[in-house]
Amino acid sequence: MKVIFERLFFTTTLIVVGTILVVILLVDHFYRKYVFQPLFKDTVTFVSSYIDQWQRTVKAFDASYNPIVRDLLNVLASELETYGELSDEQITEILAKRLETLSMQYIERVNWYLISPSGVIERTNYATDLGLNIASAVPRYWTARLEPLKPGQFLIEGLSFEYRTNLPRIYGYRRLSSGWILEIGLALDPVIVTDLWESVEELTHNSRYVKRISLYGASFAPFGNYPPLDDEEKRYFSKQEAENDFVIQNLGGSRYKIYKNWIPTTQTGIDWSGKSAFFTLRVLTVLDFSEAESMKKTLIVLLSSAVTAGMILSFWLSLGVFRRISKPIKDTLQEIEQFQRSPFAESSDHAVEASIKEISKLQESIQDMKKQIRDQLTSLYLVNRNLREDIERYKLDVFIDPLTKLFNRRFLMQCLEDLQKSTSNIVICFLDIDSFKMINDTYGHYVGDMVLKALAEVLRTEIRKTDLAFRIGGDEFVVFFVDLQIQEAQQVIQRIENKLASVEFEDFPGLRISVSHGFSQWSQGFGISIEEALKEADLEMYKNKSQKK
Repeated sequence: MKVIFERLFFTTTLIVVGTILVVILLVDHFYRKYVFQPLFKDTVTFVSSYIDQWQRTVKAFDASYNPIVRDLLNVLASELETYGELSDEQITEILAKRLETLSMQYIERVNWYLISPSGVIERTNYATDLGLNIASAVPRYWTARLEPLKPGQFLIEGLSFEYRTNLPRIYGYRRLSSGWILEIGLALDPVIVTDLWESVEELTHNSRYVKRISLYGASFAPFGNYPPLDDEEKRYFSKQEAENDFVIQNLGGSRYKIYKNWIPTTQTGIDWSGKSAFFTLRVLTVLDFSEAESMKKTLIVLLSSAVTAGMILSFWLSLGVFRRISKPIKDTLQEIEQFQRSPFAESSDHAVEASIKEISKLQESIQDMKKQIRDQLTSLYLVNRNLREDIERYKLDVFIDPLTKLFNRRFLMQCLEDLQKSTSNIVICFLDIDSFKMINDTYGHYVGDMVLKALAEVLRTEIRKTDLAFRIGGDEFVVFFVDLQIQEAQQVIQRIENKLASVEFEDFPGLRISVSHGFSQWSQGFGISIEEALKEADLEMYKNKSQKK
């Protein structure tokens, strides 16, 4: 029963542990599929939508300032095409006079650039960008947008940010007949994007899972007071996925960094995927889902606790049922063991109390079975007793001579096989009654039988209990003297002959018994078999008989 209890406890423990593992896997699966992934996607979508909404607001600026950029490009291009070479001061003065005729808010200054056919800014009134190789700085933008321009063709971009300073700008380009590109850049007051930074900060404070949003320009320069990017963060921003979609960096502990490059969406009919313009807005969002992860762990603990409590309760209930079943079963087993040891003992019929119907029926069946076994054992005992008696009688019939009650020739053969393995010294004496045929012919076979019985009785009384006497047929007898020297055996035979000479028969006073005998000796070291020794004794007996004639 102890083994059954241990197995029950072990099985229950395995079920509890297995169930808890299943609960953890299921909760984790449902958490990721139905909580974390939707929550993650909704949070990223929310931030993306906010930035996209701000970019759509920027479109209003494009509608107001794009015509100005186009007008300035036309005026300055006309002057350059008409008068050829103009000094930097002349170009700057032409733009200043034209700008005075326009009344536009938020324009801080106008910068002009002359870009060589190879993409290098060779002349400008904005010293910061002098010598900048656009073809190398933003190769995809140069290849896709600027290099394809034909003479007289315009390209007016929407509101963007200066590559090195992140200042808000609107750029326009026109290819001159010389192959050079004329660029005009309106530097706008940063106040037009200040609302974006403030709104981003407010978004961070109001979101449960957004811990930080940092904004950077195409050159990785931070907007405002955002922390500078390290080399690893720059590599994440430079991945292609950061433009087509976004890149996720798992920081561990349910914290993630989201890298996204927003390309302006104010231009229509242009596929901006895969293009890295120098006015790209880089957004780094740090998300922390520790709170949701903590809720998941709490749920796992609650469910695991509930499962454990349920399994423990089931175990104790099962243990109670097990005890109700095991005690009567144990008592029944003890009763069966006692019955096995002593089937006829009265104490083995003790009734075992059981409150379970099936066990009660089992005990009733056991009592019936015990009664049947007792009856069968009694019958078997009687049969065995009769069988033993039959076997004893059979042994007498098989190995005992019925007339003389000595061992017969069959038993002699059996003894020869057994003695062959013995280490004892054996003296064999072969005996034959003298003139036995004449006794039978003169006095009859009845008297002959009396003579045989008389000789057998003398042999039984004179030999030791360890010696063996056989009647092997007719009037021939054999005696095995075990562990006796031949001289000692001869003395025993001499006593037998003397005693036979004194035997008288009441109805036949003239009848006397004498025997002829022959000896041989055998042991394993003699180099002959015991059968050969028996033949040697037989020959010696015939020699002795011949000497008496």
